[in-house]
Amino acid sequence: MAGRSSNYFYMILFITSALMLMSHVFAQEELIEKYGCASRMTAHCGNEIYSALFDIGTITGDCCLTLVEMNKTCHDAFVEEILDDPTIKGDRSKILANGKKIWEDCALVAANSPH
Repeated sequence: MAGRSSNYFYMILFITSALMLMSHVFAQEELIEKYGCASRMTAHCGNEIYSALFDIGTITGDCCLTLVEMNKTCHDAFVEEILDDPTIKGDRSKILANGKKIWEDCALVAANSPH
């Protein structure tokens, strides 16, 4: 009898966790759609930012300007969407820290840009 109760508990826990994860993913997708984020980022700059998140590339000044023009809400939503991808292997806290640093560095580049 205790085995059934335990299995039931784990099944409910699993379903609840899955639903919470799905709602988080949908929330990120809604933000990206609401703010038109995807249409405001070029593939080239997206690749630079993605590479920088994983410490395998750098971001040019032009792509920093594109990122800042897109806005922080979009940047944060993209970082979260990347982290939500189950195929991504990496240290979550490091990727979040890199995302924060990328935004701060790009905001500084934009503030000092003559544009």
